Amino acid sequence: MTLDYEATFATVEFHRLAVASVKPYQPGPEQLIGHIPRMDKDYLRTIETETLSELAQNVRTLSQNVGDLTTYSKIIGALTIGVLLTVVGFGLAALLA
Repeated sequence: MTLDYEATFATVEFHRLAVASVKPYQPGPEQLIGHIPRMDKDYLRTIETETLSELAQNVRTLSQNVGDLTTYSKIIGALTIGVLLTVVGFGLAALLA
């Protein structure tokens, strides 16, 4: 996977609620001192994620598949036009005969 210099590769969105929350977030003592709670750390260790190399491989595969699809769509488009022209040509030939 190649990223150009200063290329955008992540986006962050912030949304404002239309009305105030009825039950706002209440940080626990560990969050107040800047630590991740043990239960959250344990959860983060158990979730299945892709490694960076797996992610890069999947992006390469996706890129190849999109390239193949683009190539195939051009071929199918050309064949469709060829068949259409052939049908129209035979139709005109039949009318003129």
